[in-house]
Amino acid sequence: ALIRAAEAMHQARVAGRFAGIRATARLDDWAALMAQEDQLVSDLRGAKYEAVLPEYPTVRYVPGRAVWRDGQIEVGDLRLAAARAIIATGASAQIPPIPGLADVAFLDSTAALALPALPRSLLVIGGGVIGCELGQMFARFGVAVTIACRSRLLPGLDPEIGAGLARALRAEGVRILDKITYDWVRNAASGIALDYTQAGQSGVIGAERLLVATGRVANTATMGLAEAGIALDARGAVQTDAFLATSRPGTYAAGDVTG
Repeated sequence: ALIRAAEAMHQARVAGRFAGIRATARLDDWAALMAQEDQLVSDLRGAKYEAVLPEYPTVRYVPGRAVWRDGQIEVGDLRLAAARAIIATGASAQIPPIPGLADVAFLDSTAALALPALPRSLLVIGGGVIGCELGQMFARFGVAVTIACRSRLLPGLDPEIGAGLARALRAEGVRILDKITYDWVRNAASGIALDYTQAGQSGVIGAERLLVATGRVANTATMGLAEAGIALDARGAVQTDAFLATSRPGTYAAGDVTG
């Protein structure tokens, strides 16, 4: 909803490219927009998940942290056994080993979408899909945004796509620092500061808030999957075949947990 709201504001601002049209848009009440977002998420959670479960008497919902142990799934004091199991625990933000990062307050993608107030400026570390999408969204809301990345935008896609996106983001006022080394993150008078190296030259960029968007890692670290014979890749994602089957017979995985 927030991204769509930012898109609506942007479309109004660029409507003047059509002859005879003049339109403006501004954000008057961030708190009201966030309240609407929270209500929408709550309604969807209830309508699509919580309210649906009672309609299926054969489905049992057990809240808690699941661990594979001795061939069964343990949730607290409860032991569950089944002939078939599906792992769908999703993924979480990956935090890179940047010096000083652990000593400053930073946002991940989830926290960035729950800010109680808009910052004046935002530094985004990471030029992937999430960093670019959120950076553009905040820029459209009037935040001064800088995206810093070690290589280029969208490094997993063709260079032409990343270059085209960079041009589009710069046209919307987003500053892009590419091909840099993250030397040190520290607290500063403005909020936070990133010391970096680009083409052999040292530089510093400051912002009120820092968003770390350097990818996501599968939520498998505490589940005992490897001990249960479920193969993981080097990043901890569950390995599956073309039918989503894991290396453990009768166990499957789907979604972001597969990388």
